[in-house]
Amino acid sequence: MDRLREGGYKMVVSDMVTHTLARQKGFDAFLITSGVESLHDAFTQAIQISDRFRQLRRQNQLLEGVARSRSGNTIILDAAGQLAYAAREQPGEALLSLLRSRIPDIPSAAPLRFFHSDKGEFIRVTARSLRAGWDPYYIFHCQLAQIPLRSSKNGLRFFDEAEAAQQFMHSFYSISGAMGALEEPVNAIAPTRQPVMILGEVGTGKEQIARALYLRSPRVNSPLVVVNCTLMTDKNWEYLFNHYASPLNEGSCTVYFQNLEQLSRPYQQELLAVATETNLPRRVRLIFSAACMDGQPLPEPVQALRSQLGCLTLQLPTLRSRRDELPSLASLYLSSLNAELGKQIIGFDPRATEQLLHYEWPNNYTQFKQVLQELVTLTNSAYIRGSVVAEVLAQERRSCHTDLPSLPAQGAAPGGTLDEIILSAIHRTLDAVGGNQTAAARQLGISRTTLWRYLNPKPAKKRRRTEPGCPLFCLYHPSIKSIDFPHSIHFTKAWSLCYTVNHDSEVSK
Repeated sequence: MDRLREGGYKMVVSDMVTHTLARQKGFDAFLITSGVESLHDAFTQAIQISDRFRQLRRQNQLLEGVARSRSGNTIILDAAGQLAYAAREQPGEALLSLLRSRIPDIPSAAPLRFFHSDKGEFIRVTARSLRAGWDPYYIFHCQLAQIPLRSSKNGLRFFDEAEAAQQFMHSFYSISGAMGALEEPVNAIAPTRQPVMILGEVGTGKEQIARALYLRSPRVNSPLVVVNCTLMTDKNWEYLFNHYASPLNEGSCTVYFQNLEQLSRPYQQELLAVATETNLPRRVRLIFSAACMDGQPLPEPVQALRSQLGCLTLQLPTLRSRRDELPSLASLYLSSLNAELGKQIIGFDPRATEQLLHYEWPNNYTQFKQVLQELVTLTNSAYIRGSVVAEVLAQERRSCHTDLPSLPAQGAAPGGTLDEIILSAIHRTLDAVGGNQTAAARQLGISRTTLWRYLNPKPAKKRRRTEPGCPLFCLYHPSIKSIDFPHSIHFTKAWSLCYTVNHDSEVSK
């Protein structure tokens, strides 16, 4: 017993005599009442159990080495959602919460694939369910993207549902309720699998409409991939079409090709070929957008892709086509800016509203939002004043390039009716003088009252033409002193007048 103590042994298994002695010496003693054969069997069984556990430890080390050799991190959760295993670093609580929330979505016989953005990194997740005896476990393999996809300089951006929803929530469309008539077609198109082509001028919010389509679609649990054709590089184009981890190889992504008209001709042809030959629209949801002036034809390659893929089309209205809604849109966005900038601005004074209405807004909602932000920042009174609006819009005119139609050159035949030509001239004169109606009237050579009547026309009343009277329009000119009907009518005021001349030479105003 003394030698056993010196050897560091702490437990003794023995018969009654040795058991008593071992207890006296301070050992943990276990009494065996069986014979020698039973004792030999017990030791043999203990050795077998030890060998089995040694083998299990080796298998565990081998499997752990395999898990760690894979790129990414393998995470296993138990039925309660608690962490059972992590091959690499301990996952953060945000990632664990996401994985727990996806457990109900994991099918029993197939993997679930989804994407997650975390601190500027894009993570591709493959999830499977597994049973160990009666207990279910859930395995998540999280793999970091191969290239820095989060950088917009590369032309590729990835958004999950939460990020896309946050971007749309803070957009002008969401804050001001500017969706308007687009609400119904967006809701109708979103659940479909057909490709969509979004058309509109610069600044009409094509990316926000693409986000709305994504958020209202059945594919919202998979990522939204934004491909900015203006910034597309050869490296990312190669990744997009030839890499095994490309979102085009996933069966649930929404891929939005932005600024399609800016894509080089070879890339446009390759995109169309891949989409048609590989049946791409059946695997992923495709959304395209192209900038085009209102009423102008689409570029030929864009039109070809639109027709050959059978795209559903959304034409976004310009801001100037919604002038009657402009005051309400401005008021709704003003409330948001008040909260954001700590202001208490009530609204716009009449002259400020007039100037906003008469500006052409070549960059549409994007420009309107930026102008409103600047106006609120510069205003410290209860109302945004016309003088501030005039100053900001004057700066916009100097800095903003516009492709909007201009007045015809001298000698050219103007288009439209006479009223349309006059109204167009009035609006452009107002823009040139910052919305000042007095200055515009002076420049046009008419009174403010006449200007106001042109800007606020009343519905025309039907005139019942009776004989023998007929209408005669006379425009005053300083050189005209009288007109014989055969009797003379002498003008005393320099205004345009309308008279009815009867056959008996009576004149009525």
